[in-house]
Amino acid sequence: MSKITATRQEDYTILKVDESKLIVGVAPKVTAKLVVLKGEGVKNLILDISGVKYIDSSGLSALLMANRLFSKEGRCLFVVATDYVKKLIEIAQLHTILQIFPSVEKAIDAIKMKRIEKNSDKDD
Repeated sequence: MSKITATRQEDYTILKVDESKLIVGVAPKVTAKLVVLKGEGVKNLILDISGVKYIDSSGLSALLMANRLFSKEGRCLFVVATDYVKKLIEIAQLHTILQIFPSVEKAIDAIKMKRIEKNSDKDD
């Protein structure tokens, strides 16, 4: 059974994929959850795949879907911790369009910094 959990905060939602493989049996469940979150009005998403050790083309497609759904109106950040997944993302040239972070904390910091920048722009 796949373990995919969403944790909502004020400025963002963390979608954690607690699986060692993001493959054809898991990716559609991730995609379905992404669509539900988007429909519920989530703007900023952190997709935490830090525990994923292997990813196939369906998993990469799920990452692209997340980016497409959340990057227009908000932000979509990815937490990738394993070397294999990082390397595969680079080989597929996805590192040029996906915002990759080494930890959830770093991704949260990036969202907070963006909010601070937006607020300071309003003050000018």
